[in-house]
Amino acid sequence: MINLLTNSEKRRLQFVEILSKRENWMTLSNLGNELNCSDRVLKDDMTYFRKNFSDFEIESSYRGVRLIFKQDKGLQFLYRKILSESTVYHLLEIIFLHENKSITELADMLFVSPSTIYRMIDQMNDGVLKFGFKIETSPCRVVGQEENIRYFYYQYFFEKYSHLHWPFETINEEAVDQLLNFFIDFTQIPADFAFYHVLKTVTMVNLIRYKNGHEVNIEDLAINFDKISSHLESYAENFKHFEEALQLNVDSDLIQQLFTPYVQEGFSLNVERMFGKAETNQKLANEITLLEDILTKVATASEIPLANKDFLMLALINSAHLEYREPQSGYILYNRNKYFAEAIQAEFPKFYQLLYEGMKNYRQFLRKPMTEDGINFFIYTLFTFWPNLVSELRKKFADMQGVIISNRHIAHAQMLKDFIEHELSNQLTIDIYTAMDLNLEILEALDYDFIVSNFPLPDLESKDSVYIENVPTYNDLRKIQHVIDRIITKQHKH
Repeated sequence: MINLLTNSEKRRLQFVEILSKRENWMTLSNLGNELNCSDRVLKDDMTYFRKNFSDFEIESSYRGVRLIFKQDKGLQFLYRKILSESTVYHLLEIIFLHENKSITELADMLFVSPSTIYRMIDQMNDGVLKFGFKIETSPCRVVGQEENIRYFYYQYFFEKYSHLHWPFETINEEAVDQLLNFFIDFTQIPADFAFYHVLKTVTMVNLIRYKNGHEVNIEDLAINFDKISSHLESYAENFKHFEEALQLNVDSDLIQQLFTPYVQEGFSLNVERMFGKAETNQKLANEITLLEDILTKVATASEIPLANKDFLMLALINSAHLEYREPQSGYILYNRNKYFAEAIQAEFPKFYQLLYEGMKNYRQFLRKPMTEDGINFFIYTLFTFWPNLVSELRKKFADMQGVIISNRHIAHAQMLKDFIEHELSNQLTIDIYTAMDLNLEILEALDYDFIVSNFPLPDLESKDSVYIENVPTYNDLRKIQHVIDRIITKQHKH
C-alpha cells in the first residue's frame, strides 16, 4: 500500500531502506541513481530527516552517506512514523472509526477543504480497490468485501500502533480485555503478550465493523456460544461489564463475529485436535501427509534433526488458515516477513532454498496465490517454530580457527585469547602465535580463518584480520563476530 504515499514519502522510505541494508558508506551519486533523483533532492531529504527524526542519523562525509539508528530503534520505527504522519492514511482511519461522517465533517476534522477530502478519497480508492473495497462519500464509509476490509484494517492498526497504545478512544479497553480473557481461558488457546496484541487488534476491528452493522459469513464456525453460555456462570461479570460498556449482548453471533479466525474448522487449538479433525477430513489428512514429506525432505537434505514435527505441522496449517485473516501475514508499509526471509537467505542460502521450494509446493497444494509475500509468511512460520533450528544450522559450520599475534608480550596475547574464548561460542578455537619469524608470506600461509592483532596488518588475500588496540572492548568483540559471520556465510554458499 505504499502507493497511497506521496512521491516524496516513497522516496524517503526507499532512501532509508537502501542505507539500512549497507554497512559502509554510499556515495550520493550511487544513491541518486537507485532513487532516480538528483544530489540536490537527496540533500533536501537529509535536511528533512534531521529536522523531523531524532531516532536515527544520516551521516555524511567525503566518502558518502550512511545510516545510524539509535540502539533502541530500527527500520520498523521509520515505517510506523511515516504511517502515522500520512494524511491519506489518517483519513482512512477516521472513516473507519467514525463511519457515516459527511465530507464537510471530515474536512473540519482534518482542517482541510472539502475538495481536498474528495481528492484524497479518489487517491485512496485508486489504491485500495484491488483489495476488494472502496470508500463511499454519501456518507463516507468503507464498503466492499467484508473479509477484505477487516484484513486491511487488521494490518493497518497492527502496524501503526504498538501494544502500548489504544487508538479506539470511544471503546472501553478494560471491558474488551475481560471478554478476551474469557475467550483465552475458555478455549485454552496458547497466549502470550505477542499473540494477545494480535488477538486484540483483530477483535477490535471486528467489533467496530460489527457495531456498524457489517458482518462476515459465519457458516464454517466450530463454536455455538448459545449452547454453552448457560454453563459459564463464572464469566458472568466479564460478560456484564462488556455488555454495559459496549451496549451489546454477548451471544453466539457476537462471539462468532469477533473471534471469527479462531473458531473456524480450519484452525486447531492443539496437535490432538488437528489429528482428530484429520480422521474425518480427507483434505486435512492429505495436507498433513504433504507437510510431513516436505519437512522430512528439508531435514534430511540439511542433515539436521526434525524436532517436534507434529507441532511444526500444526503451526504451518494454522498459519495457512490465518493468512488474510490475521495481521502478521501481510503488511501496509513495513514488510517484515520479507526482511526476515532475506536475512535467512543471506546467512543460510542452501537451507533457505530448500524451505522456499517446500513452501511453494505447500501453497500449490492449498491453491493459494504463488506470491513472494505468501511464501515469505510460510518461511517465517516454519523457521521460527522449528525448535533449535538456528543452533542446529550453525553446528554444521566448520569450527572457526583464529590466531592472536601481539607485538607487546605473549601475556598480552593470552589476555586477548581469554577474552575472546569467554565471550564467543565453543565452536571457536583460538591459538597464540609464538614463532619468532613473521612476514607477509608467513601471514598469508597461516592455517587459520582469521587473525587478531594489536598492530595494523597489511591487507591479506587469504584471510581476514581484526585489530584490537590494547584492552579488548565489546566493540572489538563485535568486529570479531562480524568476521566470523562473514566466514560462515561463505562456508554455507559453497
